[in-house]
Amino acid sequence: MKMNTIMRTIIPVAIGIFISLDSNANANAGIDLIQYYWKNRPLLLFAHSPEAPAYQPVVKDLNARSDQIADRDMVIIEVFETGLVRVDAKPVPGENADDLRRQFSVTEGMLTAILVGKDGGRKLRQTGRLDLGEIFDLIDTMPMRQREMRNKSE
Repeated sequence: MKMNTIMRTIIPVAIGIFISLDSNANANAGIDLIQYYWKNRPLLLFAHSPEAPAYQPVVKDLNARSDQIADRDMVIIEVFETGLVRVDAKPVPGENADDLRRQFSVTEGMLTAILVGKDGGRKLRQTGRLDLGEIFDLIDTMPMRQREMRNKSE
């Protein structure tokens, strides 16, 4: 009887500890791209700040091609050295830009674009520039995108 009481006390405590450890590990892991798997193609953009002169042409290009971005099911994740993280231009409170830089091995001071496919694989990395045309061309050669285009035309 005494052992049964001890087990009823220890098991919930142990489970609580494991859940806490798992939550802390996930909190420090950076943005969770799993939420986009099989639905979106994340394009991560790393820059100094939203106002940086080198980033302004990127903003213009993204705005000018918003229909093409949406057509390819892309989600734009901006990560700035100022600490700001935005998903589709909306700030993500509590997200850590430094963690994302480490997660994707991005050097400070460099404009870097990383395309992640719907399957979660990293498909392209551009450093020092953003060429949306090249990114669109690559996406359009992907088998999943080919199926999407065929289904839209039917």
